[in-house]
Amino acid sequence: MGWIDAITLNRELVRDAGQTDLAAIVSGSSIDSAFWAQSVDEMKRDILRDDGRVAIVSLAEEQPLGNFLGTVNAWTEIKRLIPAPSQGVSLWNMVFGKGKRLSPFTQALGNRKAAFPTPLRGSRSGKYLRTGDLATLYSNSWLRHLRDRGFHGALIKWGDEAIIPSSEWGAAGHDFSDVDLIRFVWKTEPTDVLAREKEWFVINDESGLIERLIPRQTLDSLTAALRRFEHGRYSTAVNLGSIAVSYRFLRLAAQIFEEFPGGRFSADWDPFVMFLLLGSGDLPDSPAVQTGLAQAEARCPGLTAKIKELQSSIRHHLGRPLRVGFVDFGEAFWVDFGLHSTLRQCLASLTSDGAAGETTRSFFSIPQQRDANGNILVRSMVPAEARITNSVIVDSTIADRESVVHGGVVVGSRHNRLSMSAGGASLFSAVRDLQFEGENGITFRSVAAALRIPEGGRHTSLFLNETPIPLVSNESIRAYDDAEYGNPILGNSLSFEAAGNRASEVPPRQLEENWLAAWRDLKL
Repeated sequence: MGWIDAITLNRELVRDAGQTDLAAIVSGSSIDSAFWAQSVDEMKRDILRDDGRVAIVSLAEEQPLGNFLGTVNAWTEIKRLIPAPSQGVSLWNMVFGKGKRLSPFTQALGNRKAAFPTPLRGSRSGKYLRTGDLATLYSNSWLRHLRDRGFHGALIKWGDEAIIPSSEWGAAGHDFSDVDLIRFVWKTEPTDVLAREKEWFVINDESGLIERLIPRQTLDSLTAALRRFEHGRYSTAVNLGSIAVSYRFLRLAAQIFEEFPGGRFSADWDPFVMFLLLGSGDLPDSPAVQTGLAQAEARCPGLTAKIKELQSSIRHHLGRPLRVGFVDFGEAFWVDFGLHSTLRQCLASLTSDGAAGETTRSFFSIPQQRDANGNILVRSMVPAEARITNSVIVDSTIADRESVVHGGVVVGSRHNRLSMSAGGASLFSAVRDLQFEGENGITFRSVAAALRIPEGGRHTSLFLNETPIPLVSNESIRAYDDAEYGNPILGNSLSFEAAGNRASEVPPRQLEENWLAAWRDLKL
């Protein structure tokens, strides 16, 4: 099965009877929780079940717990709200992160990175799906596969990314009904980037179980570690991040970790909770591993002892050790709107040829057919005399016949004159005269009479009230360290930190309503 087939399947599954009857959204505050509860309820017929028969539970993790303790805490809260949760497969979407590295766009979103709107519109709601919605929509095939293999538990997804598999999954294979955890992997050869940025698993191909985690490290040291498993019944695979957790495991983990209060303890699944869960006592002498374990213990004192207690509880109650299965994605197609670089790359793919371009357009339900000028126009109005070539224009208006656009992406925008001769993107903006002066510029929810966007420039209009506050940045700024985040840069009147603080004081829907009113009112 190719990427486009997998994309199509996920949408068909929404129109089917649905793959789950319970979806949970976990965010970082009561305000965010209310926002996501309303948003997902509005979108559920587009992203979960066409019949709408799915319970939506929105939880607030007021103090950061890390995604392991956060998972256990979410289970406790769901059990409190729904004493008998789904015995099939449920979906839990983690939508944390205000998106510091996505400034200034994150401030316009009220510090909700996963709320970034995308070019895909729901057929039932008519609304633009947010990044968090895409993470849910493209999980339906995961849910079906887990269910078909007999798994009973929760699929834990991160809400700022969507991953499409290239492997074809069937119901045949190892039974998941007696598996505690499932990881999603790609069986591939290590590269410098994958070694440095991802954990790796050692798989027993006879049992179909993961037996060991190897933390991220340099390519040379990783290669040496993996070499021990190059023959016999073992294979290795890179960790793709998400996890499925059985209800059995959650019940036992909740008993062990129930006294850990929020705000004082934090623990993540990867790498060291998984490392400890899979460990057999022969911990490596690697200084990096020992340092990482010490840091994990500092964030969650007693973690190592508690994991050992959990392992003993599993043996006692289930009569066997922990069992960790896997699903092989093959080479995954990854969409991540959470960074300027990945956002720009995804938008640029919309205009490109080849497999990546076709897949990206399919992902956002944009047609493949181009007109005589190489453009893809969807529900848009542009002058016939304008020099617009090799561009993707969705739900937009360009009025001036002197406009020049080449290799550009325009979504949900209104312009009189648009000059974008070297590519770029205008997203949900209304600017009477918008000029991009170089490559890779992006405007997002920008409303103004005239704007000039430099190479790599970023611009948004922050609508705390009826008067917009312009905020700019540039793709060349990658770190957003304390000086760049806490002080005004590039002529901004506010620092990104101050803008985010002020945005957090405005109700989320009010931010959008203020922007939308100004977007509509701008006269071309």
